[in-house]
Amino acid sequence: MAASPFSPRRDAGNRDAAPCVDLAGILFTGCWYMAELRQWPHILHGGRTDAFLLPLAFGLTVFVDLTWAISIGSLLAMIFFVKRIIEATPQKPVIEELP
Repeated sequence: MAASPFSPRRDAGNRDAAPCVDLAGILFTGCWYMAELRQWPHILHGGRTDAFLLPLAFGLTVFVDLTWAISIGSLLAMIFFVKRIIEATPQKPVIEELP
């Protein structure tokens, strides 16, 4: 049975960490091209919430985990969206006249 290059070997020492380094480079390159850095100035000047969410999600993706970045980014985006909708909706006090 042939060993996979990603499976740990008992006699490998530190060599089994090399595939992780390669995958980190691939992850960084993918993030770099998906981020569309030419659009960052436009997004960062668009609004405070966008200027907060974009670097946060990018940083969480690179330094923590993609799953956490998606979860936290989506949750915060939903909260900011609901807050924006509440602020944009005109609110009138409801007063019922008693007979």
